[in-house]
Amino acid sequence: MTAILVEGRRINPPQRVGDRSAFGQPPALTRREREVLVQLARGSTRSEIAESQSYAYSTINNLASSAFRKLGARSLVEAMNLMGWVDARP
Repeated sequence: MTAILVEGRRINPPQRVGDRSAFGQPPALTRREREVLVQLARGSTRSEIAESQSYAYSTINNLASSAFRKLGARSLVEAMNLMGWVDARP
């Protein structure tokens, strides 16, 4: 797994869709919401995701927004932390 740095934190995007959170329970996200978060965590833009999945930008934006709302996150870093994908070590 390749870690990346985002806002000074080491980020470990999941290797596959469906990885479990730090507490062993999957968040209540749809598969498509989770796929969008995984691709965002890997550094793709919403436009790139829309193009690669043959969806409208607004669909990808809605999926990301819905995932953030369900997780109670206000940013991608916060969502990744809630999903258990962030390594807190500097």
